[in-house]
Amino acid sequence: MENGYICSVEFAIHIYFDNINQDFLISKIQNHISDDKIPNLIITYLKWTLIDVLIRYDVNAKEPIK
Repeated sequence: MENGYICSVEFAIHIYFDNINQDFLISKIQNHISDDKIPNLIITYLKWTLIDVLIRYDVNAKEPIK
């Protein structure tokens, strides 16, 4: 948004990440992005996706749905 962009895009590619070497992916991202926050955000997302894949959440609840 700071650079004049007016929208962002979110798409479901989590299944793709299950089939690639995530360390390789992060190293490539770090080579192209100077802001350390972005690769760290991606790493966090990938880890949470792996953990949360079997847990369903209600966004308004504080605990997972059992």
